[in-house]
Amino acid sequence: MAIPGGYIRSANGLGAVLREKNSSSSKALATIPDGETVEIIEVLDRRSKVQYDNLIGFVLNDLIDYGTPENSTPVGDQTENNEAVVICLSRRTALELYDACAASLGLGVD
Repeated sequence: MAIPGGYIRSANGLGAVLREKNSSSSKALATIPDGETVEIIEVLDRRSKVQYDNLIGFVLNDLIDYGTPENSTPVGDQTENNEAVVICLSRRTALELYDACAASLGLGVD
C-alpha cells in the first residue's frame, strides 16, 4: 500500500537524490528539490521506495517527512513498527495521531 503525502526536506536545502536501487552507489535518477511531494511506496530501514513524477526509486529516510511542511513527522523518527505507521499515517498533530493509532491497534487509550 502506498503512503501519500511525503515531502522532501534536507538540512542543506539541496534536496534528495532519487536512486535506482537501495544503495548509495546506485545510479542517480533525479534530484528531488526541497518541498517536493513524493509518494512513499515502502519504508525500509535506511531508505524508502518512492515515486516522484513518473520515476520510482529510493531516497534516504532522513530526507522524507510525512504530512506538510507545517505539520510533519520525519520518517526516520517513526516507531520501529513500520506497519503501525502505515496504518496510522495522517496529517494530524502528534497527539491526535497517537490517539488514532492506539484506537486502531486496540490499545484502549482514553
